[in-house]
Amino acid sequence: MGKWTTMSMLSGLTLVSAMPVPAGLPAEEPVALAAVVEEAVQRNPELQASKAMYEASTFRPSQEGALPDPTIGIMSTSMTNPIPLYYADPIANVAIRASQEIPYPGKRRLASEAAKLESEALEQSYQARRLAVIAWAKEAYFAIAYYDRALRLLGENLVLLDELSRAAQTRYAVGTSSQQDVLRAQTEISVLTARKVAIEQQRQAAVARLNGLLNRPAGTPFGTPVDYPIPALPPLAADLREGARARSPELRARQLDLDAAAAKLELAKKQLMPDFMLGASYGYSREYRDMWQLNLDLKVPLYRREKQKMGIQEETRNVEVARRELDGALQTVTAGIEEQYAMAAAAWRLITLYDSGIIPQARLTLEASLSSYKVGEVDFLTVVTNFISVLEYRMNYYEQVSDYQKALSQIEQLAATELLSTQATTENKS
Repeated sequence: MGKWTTMSMLSGLTLVSAMPVPAGLPAEEPVALAAVVEEAVQRNPELQASKAMYEASTFRPSQEGALPDPTIGIMSTSMTNPIPLYYADPIANVAIRASQEIPYPGKRRLASEAAKLESEALEQSYQARRLAVIAWAKEAYFAIAYYDRALRLLGENLVLLDELSRAAQTRYAVGTSSQQDVLRAQTEISVLTARKVAIEQQRQAAVARLNGLLNRPAGTPFGTPVDYPIPALPPLAADLREGARARSPELRARQLDLDAAAAKLELAKKQLMPDFMLGASYGYSREYRDMWQLNLDLKVPLYRREKQKMGIQEETRNVEVARRELDGALQTVTAGIEEQYAMAAAAWRLITLYDSGIIPQARLTLEASLSSYKVGEVDFLTVVTNFISVLEYRMNYYEQVSDYQKALSQIEQLAATELLSTQATTENKS
């Protein structure tokens, strides 16, 4: 054992267990949350596809509001041959004609309005997707931060347990300790090693999810998340729900879908009215005067029972679908806020409890057991048990911090409000 003795290691145990845990592994480069969020917004494939879809839709209203393309043609008239024979047929002529279809007043406006509302809905859907991508990026980031803290904490405690195990073996060899002490220390080492392996796998899975979100190649390593201050619990869930009604892009998108469906219903009703066709032609004849012709045609909705009225029924159902989707989106948003707020509130209470009560008390218990062990009042197993308890409580604390941050990320998405700061801090509690 060299200069180390069992007592000196156990005394040092209290100091190490009370040390703050760095945010991640020192060998990795620190990664700021703001940089991850920015990369997700810029590179996420689904988000970019949603943006392109919205941008494409902005060209639709102009098309829907434009007049139908006119028609231009040439017509020949002859008594003897389809091809005018001016030297043989004195009444042969050639005419140039043009016509323009004019929809019934209001149709173009409604079609353009519906397309504009659909484009605005797609823009809001893009904004909703953007908030979702940001929330997913933050969740993955805070999960990785927890895994890094847990791995660092387990690594430090494995070193201490290994030293304790060596000390127990030495004492057992000289008859001042029992074999049970050795076996218990070795068992705890195995348990923590298995736990470390499991958390390493979970970190790899979280990094893989984040790489996919950021459109990075599979296997791209991820550095150490930076520490961020833990914000206080936000206002009441009712306040967040009310704010979401006004700010949520998802709700605005569904409302715009409903407005677009209503405009399409009005357009379907307008289809019962006839469209107009205006035309004009000019004819040239060798023997007679030039001829001019004007015409007005009506596009009569003769088969309205099979076509136009069926279209009205279809758009009526589409309005009902859009209304139900708006109601469903509202329920999803409000219920989601309620659920995530309950999770955040529970995590916040546990964070406070661990930080101000459980962990300090467990440390005092460990220190007391160390003092008692020195004078033979408690056995080695009691010290190890108290040591493991401090480790478990600190692990639980960091897990609750991660759960709290992830719940706030979800609330940010649902309520379209910022709750988590991206300003790093050097503070590290518990």
